[in-house]
Amino acid sequence: MCRLGGCICKTGYVRDQYKNNTCIPKDKCPEYVSTTAPPQKCTKDEQWSDCALLPVSCQRVCPNAPPTGIMCAQVCHEGCVCKPGYFRDPRKGYKCVEEDKC
Repeated sequence: MCRLGGCICKTGYVRDQYKNNTCIPKDKCPEYVSTTAPPQKCTKDEQWSDCALLPVSCQRVCPNAPPTGIMCAQVCHEGCVCKPGYFRDPRKGYKCVEEDKC
């Protein structure tokens, strides 16, 4: 889908930097497991991913969180993501928390 200033992926799709930045369904974003130590340390509630959305406010946030107004590029980058069952909480500096603590 093209808009003024460039092309973006359709809703629900992200760019995969490992496949020539083609748009792929967000749920198909690869969760590669690194064979080397990650360049940054993740917290105990996070895990390393080769396909993390940046900034972290573009990742899975608490379901009841208000919209951030931040434009997300929806491009895969290496970085930390919340472990399954955890969400980024904007009221806690986007730290990963369990859903019942959102």
